Amino acid sequence: MLLAMLLGAVIGLLMGALGGGGAILAVPALVFIFGFEPQDATLGSLVVMVAGTVSGIVNHAKMGSVDLSKGVLFGVLGIAGTYVGRYLAGGVDGNALMLTFAALLVVVASLMIKNAATGSQAVSGDRGSGGLMGVIKIILAALLVGVLVGFFGVGGGFMIVPTLTLLMGLSMRHAVGTSLVVIFINSVAGLGAGFAQLNQLDWGVLSAMAGAAVLAALIGTRIGARVPQKMLKLAFATLLYLVAIYTAINSFLAII
Repeated sequence: MLLAMLLGAVIGLLMGALGGGGAILAVPALVFIFGFEPQDATLGSLVVMVAGTVSGIVNHAKMGSVDLSKGVLFGVLGIAGTYVGRYLAGGVDGNALMLTFAALLVVVASLMIKNAATGSQAVSGDRGSGGLMGVIKIILAALLVGVLVGFFGVGGGFMIVPTLTLLMGLSMRHAVGTSLVVIFINSVAGLGAGFAQLNQLDWGVLSAMAGAAVLAALIGTRIGARVPQKMLKLAFATLLYLVAIYTAINSFLAII
């Protein structure tokens, strides 16, 4: 259980510091270290995300960096996508799911490096994307994030944070805190969609990871406020590339 707690701590730190991202490590960890079936791992990671986001939301709220109304709006819009994602994941071969997940890791890492290199393009806190096209973009982004949460068991913070800044007018600081509200809502919806499979999960491992994530998220919010986001994103992107390579090789060998 010590290893599960260590992994949960890493996930919580990243969620608190970056407004998401850490949960993307939970799926390969649950599959390759703890022997979960891929579909169970995508569901189990949502348990860790719910725990970690609650802790992070409380801490960010105390720091005044959560826009609850916008977070709830974005999260509720994505619920339908979450149910679609869970449905699609149930019909995919486990190894094929993990290969696709490896591809997602590469995309996320590349986007993080691009964002770190170009810097934040956030607009000011009192300005957002207006008009019908702005509303449509927000709805589509929320639905896509929901699908990713349901299908892969990830938080989608890499999409939520830039969407909240560019389309909903939040500053980077507020987007990081508010993204946790979105992740919490979508994760709860994902657990609801996979409710029938919850009894198959190893709750000993998940409880250890979730408990550590709760405590680490509190520390992560403090780290995120002190350490440059560019440095955090570059380091995390490098880790994602390594995890993607490991995941792809193991899944490919299992297929052949």
